[in-house]
Amino acid sequence: MKIKCKNGHIFDPEIYSSCPECNPISHDDELPNTEQYIENDNFEDLDETVPLNAIENEVKTFGWLVCIEGNHFGETFILKYEKNRIGRNSLSSDIKYEINISKDQSISRSKELCIIYYNKIKKKFMLSEGENEATVYINDNNLITPIEIKKYDSIVFKNTKLLFIPFCTSGENWDNKFNSKKGLE
Repeated sequence: MKIKCKNGHIFDPEIYSSCPECNPISHDDELPNTEQYIENDNFEDLDETVPLNAIENEVKTFGWLVCIEGNHFGETFILKYEKNRIGRNSLSSDIKYEINISKDQSISRSKELCIIYYNKIKKKFMLSEGENEATVYINDNNLITPIEIKKYDSIVFKNTKLLFIPFCTSGENWDNKFNSKKGLE
């Protein structure tokens, strides 16, 4: 279920504890003031203008992670706009990661391992460390500082290895509506 913040942005409270448009860096535990709700499967006409980018950013796919080693072998994880926290969801708290590596029991449930985000201005994907103390590797190198990730880069932590596949690139992205004549490269 999606909600609308006091500034009119629509977001999913199961993913964000506060509006990612109003508060893009830190999401505290309190939900913003909500006025009306939009069901995910059943769009409710609010009879008012809603910022289009707030709806579009929540539903569009920006890339994928494919598990090539580990208990999630063969499964894909969809990368959305902005922040995609990778971790193992907690059963006893409200912590819900956008990329839930639930079958790798060697991963702590307390903090995210790493974060993948799409920088819309620079039109590239970045990978940064999370708050978890586990070592994360990008192409067999320790992840120490935020780094740009590219097509087919591997991300390894604990017993899981993921392959990165971008959908949005510097040449093709949702802003330019994809050039249907050129196709995807």
